[in-house]
Amino acid sequence: MVVAIAITPFAVRFVYVLTLSGPWGPRFIMPWTFLLQGHSLHMQETLTDHLVEGVMYAQFPFYGLAAVLLHRQYRWSTTLAMILALHFVGFLALAAIDQS
Repeated sequence: MVVAIAITPFAVRFVYVLTLSGPWGPRFIMPWTFLLQGHSLHMQETLTDHLVEGVMYAQFPFYGLAAVLLHRQYRWSTTLAMILALHFVGFLALAAIDQS
């Protein structure tokens, strides 16, 4: 959990640098943030802006909390696979919405 909180500012900064490489680089790192940015949820823009910023900083601490809670029941390899699957589902949802 502490590691996830510690890497969040670096991940956010990394996304800003990665935007220079093209549109899909940052979307792979923070899919949940970009999923909320589009008009896919049909919410007010002011509410979406605040929600996006909150999700951007909460994504990795959420993964850390999920790792701590899942590790109580599962091995680290299973826990890591579940968190990566959750991240990949967000990326696939973002790709599906962008294709439509």
